[in-house]
Amino acid sequence: GKVLVVDYPNKRFCLVDSLDGALEDLVSRASFVDLQRRNDKLFVPVRIGGMYSENFFLDTGASMLPITTTKALWQRLTGLRGNEKSTIRITVPSWGKEVSLVGAPVKGTLTIGTLQVSNPVAYFASTGLVETDGLLGNALFYDEYTIIIDLRENRFGILKNQLDRAR
Repeated sequence: GKVLVVDYPNKRFCLVDSLDGALEDLVSRASFVDLQRRNDKLFVPVRIGGMYSENFFLDTGASMLPITTTKALWQRLTGLRGNEKSTIRITVPSWGKEVSLVGAPVKGTLTIGTLQVSNPVAYFASTGLVETDGLLGNALFYDEYTIIIDLRENRFGILKNQLDRAR
């Protein structure tokens, strides 16, 4: 029943009981979408590459990856097969094992609320780590966004902010 606010550019966060009071200005500037809790995961609705899905979940443990999805959906979103030389190939640790990922920019825009990211990079793992349409990692938000995970009202908020390193 708490609210988590993560200000990525300014590298700060807060956990509060509600968004009343001092955070009202932040709330007035944020765009909110419904947040669903299923199987201990937090799902947000997205539009990506011309499709709509309610089966992408937030994964704050996936810090270096913007989007991870299934191979079939990745192929649909990128228009690639996955064996092209132009793809990005990385190996990352996952639960004590090394996992190989293949990445490429999505053909189109990712939209969450009013956030629009053109051609974000999406990855898939050959081991099939994703059992849903996909996950959204922290890297999607690092440069410009503050997110609000409001478990009191079951909503996800996002707003673009200016980098303020003076604080």
